[in-house]
Amino acid sequence: MLVRSIYADLHRHAEEIDRLHARVGSKMGTETMWKIVGLVMTIGSTIGGLVGFLIHLMLKVKP
Repeated sequence: MLVRSIYADLHRHAEEIDRLHARVGSKMGTETMWKIVGLVMTIGSTIGGLVGFLIHLMLKVKP
């Protein structure tokens, strides 16, 4: 009887650990996604700014 009780407790704890691990994994995935989105937006803005600056210089030099 005691062994069954210990086994049931261990099984319950293992399930709780699995649920916590899944939640932490999904949160890390979400945080990583937002970091990637921020990085892509930063790079895109930088490239857009450089292209705009070069176009401005080309139009300024030609006339």
